[in-house]
Amino acid sequence: LTNLAILLADSGRPREALDRLANALRFRPDYAEAHFQAGLVLERIGARDAAVQALANALLLAPGNAAAHAALCRVRVAAGRVADAEAHCREALRLDPDLVEADQAMARLLDAQAQPAAARVHAERAAARVDSRVASHRSQAATLLE
Repeated sequence: LTNLAILLADSGRPREALDRLANALRFRPDYAEAHFQAGLVLERIGARDAAVQALANALLLAPGNAAAHAALCRVRVAAGRVADAEAHCREALRLDPDLVEADQAMARLLDAQAQPAAARVHAERAAARVDSRVASHRSQAATLLE
């Protein structure tokens, strides 16, 4: 159900995705990934308070989920709750220093805190890793074509 929900969300069908995630959580209320995915879908549709709750639930069940910390940081910054966001950005980067989403979230946080130079550092780190991944995928595609 969770995987189907991810596909539905990626296909632009967030309400259906949320229905599937609700079903998944009825079967397994302790399934951190379903809470995390619900948080992402809720963020996409602008339901920030519900997204914060879903992401917080995910982190209660899986405190080492760097992507959930980064997402919670991002949602809290978007909601203007910058003070609540910083610990999650820092924890995401501590858990996974190479997580693009963590650097992107930290860049948004620092920008919201009027620290443009520090924000730029994180934004450039994230962009460099994305560029590196794109180059790697292109190389793999060329190899497969050969």
